[in-house]
Amino acid sequence: MVKRGDCFICVVMIAVSIFLFSCKKDFLDAKPTSGLIVPSSISDFQAILDNPNTFNLNQTILGEASTDDYFIPNANYQSVAVIEQGIYTYAQNLVGYDNISDWDGQYRAILLSNLSLEGIDKITPNASNAVAWGNVKGTALFKRSFAFFNLAQEFAKGYNASTASTDLGIILKLNSDVNEHLGRSTIGQTYNQIIGDLRSASNYLQPLPLGNNFYRPSLPAVYGLLARVYLSMGDYNSAYLYADSCLQLKNDLDDFNTVNPNSYPTIKAPDKEVIYDADMGRFTDNGFGKNSPVDTNLFASYAANDLRAIVYFKPYQGYQISTAPYTGGSVKQMGLVTDEIYLIHAESNARLGRITAAMNDLNTLLSTRWRTGTYINYTASSASDALNKILIERRKELVFRGTRWTDLRRLNLDPNYATTLSRTVNGTVYTLPPNDPRYVFPIPSYETLYNSNVQQNIR
Repeated sequence: MVKRGDCFICVVMIAVSIFLFSCKKDFLDAKPTSGLIVPSSISDFQAILDNPNTFNLNQTILGEASTDDYFIPNANYQSVAVIEQGIYTYAQNLVGYDNISDWDGQYRAILLSNLSLEGIDKITPNASNAVAWGNVKGTALFKRSFAFFNLAQEFAKGYNASTASTDLGIILKLNSDVNEHLGRSTIGQTYNQIIGDLRSASNYLQPLPLGNNFYRPSLPAVYGLLARVYLSMGDYNSAYLYADSCLQLKNDLDDFNTVNPNSYPTIKAPDKEVIYDADMGRFTDNGFGKNSPVDTNLFASYAANDLRAIVYFKPYQGYQISTAPYTGGSVKQMGLVTDEIYLIHAESNARLGRITAAMNDLNTLLSTRWRTGTYINYTASSASDALNKILIERRKELVFRGTRWTDLRRLNLDPNYATTLSRTVNGTVYTLPPNDPRYVFPIPSYETLYNSNVQQNIR
């Protein structure tokens, strides 16, 4: 997406070269002018898709910064940006909002995915380049769907089968023409596109990421993301099937007894649990950033022998903050990791009435998280008991992992699991009730001004 009055100029690093693209409907066919390098080979398009700054780093942040997994101490509140204060207090009108990159960043990834799809389709694969050709095709489809899904979690309502055909979704940009003024799709169309892209990607990607580079997707990543998508939709049979397919190809789990809790990060990237590596964005260190204190009630819920309490967190200025596992840095992981897939597998089993299988999934995961010799397998008396236990452990396992916002939105549709979020700042209480319009963020005003076909969200 481009801002009002802007002509799109996209700068992409390809090896040590810079590719510049002009505002033409089919600029891949345009003759390059002096000083311009136009991508034309399989390696060119792979290099575009390998740009981590576009596709893997500083991804979306609005949703996770609105969750109940962390808090901003009163002493720090005035030092954070006005926009972050508004997000933290669930403000209806967000001051400074157009500086947020969640919208632009994801549509930049979509544009370059579309560019790569158009380019690779002009190349005829042969026996010598079929794998490389397929990796570009599958990667572009995967990364486009990942961006579409991230956008849908923040700028559209949560999936509800009864209203999906009428609820507003996102703009489904499927080509590189930046002058095309599309309106918003429906939620149903949005999720159909996400799923369609991923199913197509499964025809091209390999069981391991090419070059063992986990910024690149693989077949397990496709299956894992499909499981995540179907779980968000409440389609538990499909979520189970794709989680199962993912675990058949990749089911590694770290034994937390072998993790050094004094290292930083405690689990270093690349790690054997990581399927697809992508990092969340961040605000200031005093807000939702490097030093975000975990919610005190959530931290207190970890048992004495649960090693997650020291692997996932460390003390800092009187609070517990994230050790940034899986990322290798101070930002937080929002990609695909095997522990999430086990939990999707477990929850789907529970919701489908398969109690023993659900608890086997949960115990397989948790037995690697507790101090050796102290873990006692969970049992469940009913499917609802199994589900309750799994959802509690899901939150404890996936804290600061980019899943909580989607979980709140989907679970709020069930009165048994609906949550009212509450934050207190200097004595004033701010709340976000279940299914409130503020669970959807406004589309940046420059987009609606540039494109009159885009309908704004109402908060």
